[in-house]
Amino acid sequence: MKQDWSFFNPKRGIEVVMDVNSAFPLPNNNYYKEEYSKYHFMQLLFDESISTELVYYSIENGKDKLPYFNEISGVLLLADIDFILRFTKRNNYYPSPNISFTGKR
Repeated sequence: MKQDWSFFNPKRGIEVVMDVNSAFPLPNNNYYKEEYSKYHFMQLLFDESISTELVYYSIENGKDKLPYFNEISGVLLLADIDFILRFTKRNNYYPSPNISFTGKR
């Protein structure tokens, strides 16, 4: 079952992102599935329409819980996250207020 993830970004506004639930290992997230966590996090990271703030929110709330960040590639990614975000979010790195609806239904 696909579920939407909504996030209030104080720099950009409301974001609704679809089918990335497993990037957020939060106690109130009933749709978190560990086996999809790496894939969903990569969707956050490489989809240019998703804000850097949402990526940082996932990292802040999941870096100790997401298995990907225990892998060497996850550790290296965290060390260079700002550079990677500047590259992957080149047109959206600096936020502007708006409402974003991303993903496929």
